[in-house]
Amino acid sequence: MQKNTKTVNLSLQVVPLNQTDSYAIIDQAIQTIAASGVKHRVQPFSTVMEGTLEELWPLLLKVKEAAEQAGGNELLLNIQVHSHKTSDVHFEQKTGELRPLVVIPARYASTRFPGKPLVRLGTKPVIQHVWEQALKSDPGIGVIIATDDERIAAEARRFGALVELTDPEHASGTDRCAEVADRHPEFDLVVNVQGDEPFIRPEQIRSVVDMLKEQRFPIATLAKPISTVEDLENPNVVKVVFGLQHQAVYFSRHPVPFLREDRRESWAQSNAHYRHLGIYGFRRETLLEISQLPPSHLEQHEKLEQLRWLDNGYRIGVGTTDWAGPGIDTPEDLQVAEALLNTTTGDDIQS
Repeated sequence: MQKNTKTVNLSLQVVPLNQTDSYAIIDQAIQTIAASGVKHRVQPFSTVMEGTLEELWPLLLKVKEAAEQAGGNELLLNIQVHSHKTSDVHFEQKTGELRPLVVIPARYASTRFPGKPLVRLGTKPVIQHVWEQALKSDPGIGVIIATDDERIAAEARRFGALVELTDPEHASGTDRCAEVADRHPEFDLVVNVQGDEPFIRPEQIRSVVDMLKEQRFPIATLAKPISTVEDLENPNVVKVVFGLQHQAVYFSRHPVPFLREDRRESWAQSNAHYRHLGIYGFRRETLLEISQLPPSHLEQHEKLEQLRWLDNGYRIGVGTTDWAGPGIDTPEDLQVAEALLNTTTGDDIQS
């Protein structure tokens, strides 16, 4: 009979983040784990150890003490517990596989809803819902919250997330993601999941990662069919046109394509229009390149940064999905999200 055990995912993060000191401190922590003889696997942001909580807890305390003695002002331990059978544990990582990192950009200073990442949705802040959905997308995926505000950083650390502080002068979440990606060459792919999208589904993140792994496109995103006149005519609902090979042709706030043979009021039932979802995946080198591009004319007209990438010849792959949860842009959006939270189950969101 197989013995049930617990796997503890122990994530180490040093605050304040100083690259040289952090490496020394984390190295000391990993050495302590290795010396214990506990079966473990080292990842960029976590060390996975097998055993019961009773067996591992004294070791975790030793790790914390050793790392802090090495010079850390603070060592954060993110402990996630999963039940499994011992024979099902796999500690070897495939070599040569493209490695994805999810970055969740979150800023406090929103014009329409200041502090929205920290507002409560159910029993948790919005940003925690997003983080948990990202973690569900892949057991081995890296997830970092990127923010310019210590209030968001402190809350994220409280619930166990890895956090990196970024330049407050960034013009977009993409730029914030690029700053984090630049620090982590160990990852090949970067997925930008917006910090105000608590209903993002794990399979949507996986879909973007899978498109990038096919290596047909250096940038990937998602779109959903539009079925209502309200969405079609709403300039805040961005439309995307893509070809037979799912390569983006154009993004617009205006209803595109124009259906010359159909009456305008019937367009929403034509299955010809798609709503763009605000999730992007990039090859790491592509993300670093586009973050250096100046704004383009089309981008300035539509106020859509993805047009800058099209203007400069970057190909964007568009996958399709049948789900688009509400983002949190205004206090009214929060009320809609609260109502939806009470009716959702499974991977949509859990309070």
